[in-house]
Amino acid sequence: MDSTKVIVTNIGALKAKYGDGMARVRSALKALIAADAKRGLATRVIAIDDARAMASFRGRKVEGVDDHKGAKKAIDAIDRKLKPHYILILGGPDVVPMQPLDNLMGMMLADDGDGDDDAQIMSDLPYACDVGYSQDPADFQGPSRVVGRVPDIPGARTPAYLVRLIRFAARAKPLPAAAYDAWFGLSTETWARSTTKTLKAIFGSAKGLNLSPPKGRRWSARDLAPRLHFVNCHGGLNNPAYYGDNGNEQTRSLTSRQLDKLITPGTVLVAECCYGAQLYDPRASDAQARGQLGIGLEYLRQGAFGVFGSTTTAYGPEDDNDWADVICRVFAERVRAGASLGRAALEARLAYLRSHSLVEPTKLKTIAQFYLLGDPSIHPVDNPQGERAPVRVPTARMEQELRARQRSRERTRLRAEGRVLAQSRRHLEREGFSEAVQQQMLAIAEQAGMRAKLAAFFNILGSKAAYDAGGRSEDAIGAHKRVAVLMGKLGEASGDGKGHVVRRAVVIAQVEGDKIVGTPKIAFSK
Repeated sequence: MDSTKVIVTNIGALKAKYGDGMARVRSALKALIAADAKRGLATRVIAIDDARAMASFRGRKVEGVDDHKGAKKAIDAIDRKLKPHYILILGGPDVVPMQPLDNLMGMMLADDGDGDDDAQIMSDLPYACDVGYSQDPADFQGPSRVVGRVPDIPGARTPAYLVRLIRFAARAKPLPAAAYDAWFGLSTETWARSTTKTLKAIFGSAKGLNLSPPKGRRWSARDLAPRLHFVNCHGGLNNPAYYGDNGNEQTRSLTSRQLDKLITPGTVLVAECCYGAQLYDPRASDAQARGQLGIGLEYLRQGAFGVFGSTTTAYGPEDDNDWADVICRVFAERVRAGASLGRAALEARLAYLRSHSLVEPTKLKTIAQFYLLGDPSIHPVDNPQGERAPVRVPTARMEQELRARQRSRERTRLRAEGRVLAQSRRHLEREGFSEAVQQQMLAIAEQAGMRAKLAAFFNILGSKAAYDAGGRSEDAIGAHKRVAVLMGKLGEASGDGKGHVVRRAVVIAQVEGDKIVGTPKIAFSK
């Protein structure tokens, strides 16, 4: 049987971290492979730092944990030959690196700090795309692979955490759909209307949504018992807390330490927050963690099936649904519908890209920053419809083969959809200022209460291939359409979250000539 699931990792990096502890990792992986076989999955571990192993895929081994290009090329080579249904990246960014993508919002940085703090977007999105190595996020607008990462703790010297997660994955079993009917929702007060719309779309009701403030309190086991958690709060760099906000005051709404022994096994966390799923070394001197894991890692430590969140500053509107709201909502919907975690992540990315016709920096950052922590082959919901559909057949083997064929057809469809989006993708090219448009944007920002100073203008280009082949033809640059972006700070908030979260807003408008076309959008940092 062909491999339907590959576990890619850097064995040398794991050995350097864990020494003799690697025997425990290998034992846990052996148990996972055996469990997968019982589920009808042929799973194999591939070391991307092994020259012989990579030669069998006509690829080259990586040259270290910082070999971003080598890691991307290695996973591309494996996918080309095996076409696996699932790609599981094993280890944190100090084992298999995340890909550093250019952040066009970060290009707007200034000495006064009014711009987006992220110079780059650390991303697993390129591993899900069938295009070559690049640092331009616009190149990765056609994801086609089912990918997830089972992380260890960055900087860890004992494999206990990683072994724990691998063993959780081996024991994971789908639950009845009713197990995900109940939910825990948490939102800043400022985003109550936006979060309400999201929860109504997912569950049909937002009754029971918790707001922060005033809900800056200790949570009980009963509060957190539901297996689907949706959080739309603030987050911070290297920070083990999520924060509430009412426009004047910020409060700690959820902390990693506060969660101990409160997460139900099989929980799925969907976090819109800035840095909501960031992987950091909790012992690092620049971390605010003081030894605490990030919230995403804490959920996984307690047996959560998966976490879907952002590596960097994320954005969304106050009253409507867009950007982070859309990609997170679709992920939650697909999980509840019975998709595997990895397929839910891929379908969320594809749906998000289809929902945004205008290419602008916030769109590109959102698709790049959200990713899955967890084994992509886990099905939280045992759905009788779709890729796991059981039927009455004489043997378990025949049932597994049927599911494999269904999964294969579904992967073929998703790959084709990704290729179509990739062929139609557009790029952005930075250009000079338009004084007339800038004044219009500043007026909009002033009405929104922004201290806006930073502006950027981008030409909307056609696909990179078309642009390179056709030069600066009208078709290649999108009929001279442009997008204008204005960024600035909002007022400082008080409370116990002060100093942890800087609130920013972005005005985005489509421009033709010296006029704004349509209604500009305003996005707020999460």
